[in-house]
Amino acid sequence: MRLSLKIFISILLLIPTVTMFTLAYQNYNGTDLTLYLSYFSDTVIYVTLSTILSVIIGTISAFFISLYQFPYRNIYQKLYILPLLFPSYMMALVYGEIDSSFMNIWGLIFVTTLVSFPYVYIVMYSHISSISNDYSKTADVFGISTYKKFKDIIFPLMMPGIIVSSIIVMSDSLSEFGASFFYGVDTIMVVVYEHWFGIYDMGTATIISSITLFVVFIIFYFKISMKGKILTNPITSPTNKLIKLNKISSIIVSLGLLIPIIFSLIIPLGVLNEWFILSYRKVDFSDVWLTTFNTLGFSVVIVLITAVLSLGVLYLFKDSKLIRTLLSLNYAIPGLFLSIILLELFTGLSTSVSFFMLVLAYVLKYNMLMLNSIEGYTSRIDRRLYYSTKSVGMGSLWFINNIQVPLAKKGIVLGSVLVFIDVIRELPIMLTLRPFGFETISTKIFYYYDSEWIYYTAPYFAVMLVTTLIPVLFLVRHINDRS
Repeated sequence: MRLSLKIFISILLLIPTVTMFTLAYQNYNGTDLTLYLSYFSDTVIYVTLSTILSVIIGTISAFFISLYQFPYRNIYQKLYILPLLFPSYMMALVYGEIDSSFMNIWGLIFVTTLVSFPYVYIVMYSHISSISNDYSKTADVFGISTYKKFKDIIFPLMMPGIIVSSIIVMSDSLSEFGASFFYGVDTIMVVVYEHWFGIYDMGTATIISSITLFVVFIIFYFKISMKGKILTNPITSPTNKLIKLNKISSIIVSLGLLIPIIFSLIIPLGVLNEWFILSYRKVDFSDVWLTTFNTLGFSVVIVLITAVLSLGVLYLFKDSKLIRTLLSLNYAIPGLFLSIILLELFTGLSTSVSFFMLVLAYVLKYNMLMLNSIEGYTSRIDRRLYYSTKSVGMGSLWFINNIQVPLAKKGIVLGSVLVFIDVIRELPIMLTLRPFGFETISTKIFYYYDSEWIYYTAPYFAVMLVTTLIPVLFLVRHINDRS
């Protein structure tokens, strides 16, 4: 039984990667890829610039908030995480409606940066907070200048966090579909979508997808190789005292940190509030509630499945680097590509199978988030403890229920929050795999945009913000706990 489960899970995790490259080989029709060089170059420009800007904003903000004391610092701690409430396509609609001049590649870079820098901030805040003041004090003893101290000591210690957060933003930007589609920017995701679902050119779509997937795998290889280095410092001090700034410096820092918040939080909330006022009398709220019920119910189902699967994977494959790599690769695969893979595998099947494909795609995509969260709390379980329980007649289920689950409770909660937020916001998988008549918040937003009824998206955006607010506030509390 144990061996059968191992084989089944291994095959399940291998399906996306093997299928994509098999499709590319089978459907290759001699496509001249030089015709698509402009799309590749636009994607490279977009991903590179949005990553650089996100890292700059996220790192600078984390540096000041984690090390210095200034007015409203505690408020900024929370505000810099709240932009996680906004998916990129929501931000794209807001700024596209404010001014149509945003609807190009530069506007796409702008809105992607607004939703990406909080991820950098989260990584860098934890990383910089762990850098001990002992380094600074030692440098002061030897009379090292502030500039040289930062350049030769602090910045090198920050580099692992910068690299990892850059890879996170890079992979997310490469997978972005909704905002680029709304702005009419032909990134690789849009080109694949239009070829597969528009003109049914499967050969070109699979070839471009396989090339992009190879690049994504390279990116995630570096991410995996950096695992464990985010908080690696020879000396750490959890009781670092914040450095007090003088009055003028405090004002400058406070005002500087306010600028990203204005564009990523205050303006979008103001615009959505205006849209809601304009549309609430014309919207069918019974449809809003039904869509909300579908979204929340489906999200809970995915959370439960990923939690059970993650506990099983940790039990069956405690030290398997292969399984960790496959899970990471599946998370790295853009949602649109997962949809193409499953549609090709299960073509012409019933609605019930369509729902199965939908669930499978989300589980393959987001199981890694749950697994990583749980693993942090169960990594100390010695495998010998399992054999000890077996020797006294206790079975595997007893071990999981009485030892693994109690130790993993906090990790399950944290993983559930992360998976819940991402499932609600995910667009391409739900858009392409949902059964007929099954609508969620993200697909309703896409429908009203496609129908050019922008204001009608406001109630659905409002529901999305409210349903993800509590989980995001949980993350705020979790991340800002310096201990």
